[in-house]
Parts: sequence; C-alpha cells; structure tokens
Amino acid sequence: MATPNYPKSNGDVQRELRQGIIEAQAAAQNRVEFVQASKGLILPNLAGHPAAPASGVILYALAGHLWCKEADGSPHQLTS
Repeated sequence: MATPNYPKSNGDVQRELRQGIIEAQAAAQNRVEFVQASKGLILPNLAGHPAAPASGVILYALAGHLWCKEADGSPHQLTS
C-alpha cells in the first residue's frame, strides 16, 4: 500500500518558511566577518585584492588602506 499524497497544509508552508529564514541567517553569518564599532565599520585586512563584484562596488582593506573595487574590476585606493 502506497503512502497517500496529501497536499501541503498551512503548517507545512510555515515550517518551510521558518527553515528558509534560519538558513538565510546562517549563510549571512558565514560571510566575511566585520565588526561595527562606534567609530564606524571595521573591515578585515585582506591578503590580496578580492574578485570584482557582480554589480556595484566592494569595500575592503589591504595593507592598512581602504580600497574599493568596481564591477568592471578596476580597484581604487580611497586612503593614502
């Protein structure tokens, strides 16, 4: 005898939504670490330039200087 194929209930949908939220929060915590202090955003000091973002810009620290990399791949040093 096969298991009947019941349609999803409201509880099933809510459970899936909760699981999706938990997974999204866990994924966000696994991104590049940063610390927000009273002086502003403190970026990690990277060993090299990161890959270009798909769109927009990415801010990062390298050798104690603030850099930004645009979607076209061009890096710009923002501090001297």
